[in-house]
Amino acid sequence: MPPPGAGPYIDEALIADLEAQDTACRMDKPFAPVRELNAHHAGRHPRARRMLLRSVPHTVGFAR
Repeated sequence: MPPPGAGPYIDEALIADLEAQDTACRMDKPFAPVRELNAHHAGRHPRARRMLLRSVPHTVGFAR
């Protein structure tokens, strides 16, 4: 894991590319926690970052 504040946790270009995909669903809501994760990572908030890391797979649809 990169050190806090070392840049985005998830590359913004990757997020933008995934959001730009032509789908029948709106992608702004599923990716809101991902952008929040980047903000908490840049702001050096480890507890908030950890909480979001647990929730992102469920939000984006990768939960088991």
